[in-house]
Amino acid sequence: MRRGPLGCLALTVAALLWPVSAEALGIQATPPPVVDISGPHVVPYRVSFSAGAFEERFHLDVTPPRSIDGGYTMQLVGSPEVTGEGGANIFLSAPRPPYFGCSQIPGQQGHGYTGSGVAADVDLGPGDSISFAFQFRTGDLPLRPRDSLSPRMVIPFYVGETPPPFGPIAWPEPARSGPVGVSFSLSTKPGGPASHLSTPLPPPFSGDSLVQTPIRRVKRGVPIDIFGKTVPALSRQKVDLIFTGPRNRDPKKLARVRTDAKGRFRLHDWKPKPGSYEISATYTSRLPGIRSDYAGCSKLLQVGQPRSSHRDSQSSDRG
Repeated sequence: MRRGPLGCLALTVAALLWPVSAEALGIQATPPPVVDISGPHVVPYRVSFSAGAFEERFHLDVTPPRSIDGGYTMQLVGSPEVTGEGGANIFLSAPRPPYFGCSQIPGQQGHGYTGSGVAADVDLGPGDSISFAFQFRTGDLPLRPRDSLSPRMVIPFYVGETPPPFGPIAWPEPARSGPVGVSFSLSTKPGGPASHLSTPLPPPFSGDSLVQTPIRRVKRGVPIDIFGKTVPALSRQKVDLIFTGPRNRDPKKLARVRTDAKGRFRLHDWKPKPGSYEISATYTSRLPGIRSDYAGCSKLLQVGQPRSSHRDSQSSDRG
C-alpha cells in the first residue's frame, strides 16, 4: 500500500493531457462551458480523481474564484454531489457574513462574497475513481473583466512527502455570457500615490468583512487633482465622482467627468475644507455589453490636521 498521491501525481485538465502512469493519481477538472454573468446563477464545476495501481488517500480543499477587490466572485452552495467508487468524508465551512469590500460609502457594497469552502478526505482503492460536482452561485453585482471564474483546489502535503512540480490546481476558465461590470482606478495629486479601486486586497479571513485602504494626508488649502481610469476602457463616457465628508455623511456628487478614448478621466483643482473624505466613482451604463457599476473600494483623504490628533498633542504637551 502506498499512502498519498503526491510523489508521482499526474494532472489532466480540460483538453490538456499529461500521461498518467500506473502508479499515479489522475485529476480531471471540468468547468461549465459557459457561465452567465448577468445575475445570480448556480453553475456546476466537476472534478474527477482516478487511482492507478495503488491505494490513494488525500485531503482536498476547494475554494471559490477570487474577485479583484478582495472578495470572491462566487459562493459554494451546499454539499457537493459525489459519484463513483471509493470513499469521501465531506466538511463544509461555516456561513460567513456579507462582504462589504473596502468602502464605507453607503450603498457601495463590495463585489462578491466572503470566503466559503469545502474540504474532503478521499480514499481510493487501486483502479477506483470518484467525481465531485460542486455548485457555485454568482453574485448580484456585475463581474468585471479581471474577476476570476476559476475555483481553486489544494491538496495539502503530508510530512515526509515530496511536492509535485505544480502548486494549487485551478479549474480552466469557462467562457462568459452577459454584460460585464467596470472597475476603476483613482489617484490624487497631491495626496500620496495612486489608490487603486477594485484591485486585489487581502482576503477578509479575520472575520472583519470591511478592508480599508490607507488614508492619504493633504495640507489644508492645497488644491487636489483627481485622476482615474476604467477597465474596460470606456470611451467618451460620463463618470460621476462622489464623496462623503465632514458635512456630507451621505454620498454627494463631486463632479461629472468624461473619459477619453482610453477610458481616462480627471478633475482639476478641487479645494475641500478640512476634514476626512472618502472619494469614489460610479458609472451609469450607456453601452451595450456594459452594466452600470461603481468602485468597490474608495480613496481616503485627510485634509488638514485631524481634530482628535490636535487634542491629543495638546494633552501630551501639558503632560
